[in-house]
Amino acid sequence: MAVQLKKKKSATPPGWSERFTAFKRVVTHGPAFDRANLDAVERCLRLRSKGREGARAVVNIASVHIPSFCERSKSSLQRPYMNAYDLEAAGVALGDRKVVSKTRRRVDAMLQDLHRSRPEDIYFAAVELNGSGIAFYGDICLVLMSGKVPDETIVLDRNSYDLDQEPLAGIIRAQAESNPTKNILAPLSGKWRADVAMMGAIKVVGADWERERRLTTGQISDRLLDDEDYMEVLKVGSFSTADLEAARLALADVATEDYIEREYANGHLAPDHATLLWSHQRRKAISALRKAEVPTNVVRTSGRIKR
Repeated sequence: MAVQLKKKKSATPPGWSERFTAFKRVVTHGPAFDRANLDAVERCLRLRSKGREGARAVVNIASVHIPSFCERSKSSLQRPYMNAYDLEAAGVALGDRKVVSKTRRRVDAMLQDLHRSRPEDIYFAAVELNGSGIAFYGDICLVLMSGKVPDETIVLDRNSYDLDQEPLAGIIRAQAESNPTKNILAPLSGKWRADVAMMGAIKVVGADWERERRLTTGQISDRLLDDEDYMEVLKVGSFSTADLEAARLALADVATEDYIEREYANGHLAPDHATLLWSHQRRKAISALRKAEVPTNVVRTSGRIKR
């Protein structure tokens, strides 16, 4: 449910603190559970100056690329983790497709007034809590240390590719004669430290309006990043293994890998090149991460567990 704010004479859109207050004002007149859940999500995602609590920026990468990432980190290269522009500059080919698509360039042109950096210097991440990131982009989830994401880093409240899809694409085109960045994009963006908890709280609670139950930590984590519906971090500059808090592995992938190796060793699995190659790449990736002293954690559940 979207919260409608009264239009002001000022052309400056309301900030996330003001929007969070307005959202809270609305839910105050609704069920008490909404108020409690909104506060719970904000506290859960809030970044602390000390400790491991709060949201994290994560990047998913296919296991086949992990060893080279670790090697570039070890060699202290300027851009150990490579974005699409880096890959294109390095001559990486994706069949008949260009590494940096026309859609990517259109969206990057829209975003430039927000982060005020070159598109080539932006490295996209997602806001995560306890999960293993976006599997579509890769089976290894790299978790950046909170302190490695500058406080002023721009965060979108959605996947930036949404800007090239309706209805936002049409709205932005209609604003071409004015200032689409200020009028359309600014309300969709905030700052890493100051706004990400409030942005996440509105996303999570607003998606499940008038709930008659308390949200659990696992539900908060699942709704913060649901399939490809996530909050996007526009990090300026690459990162290395030294900037990682951990690498997270999805339980389903770990179980599948174990099944493949066990069944193949016992002669119960027909040789399948693609399957065996994936399993081999996973072993090499995890080995490279351990040599780089990056902790690898298996995400058994996105909620709390007793150990």
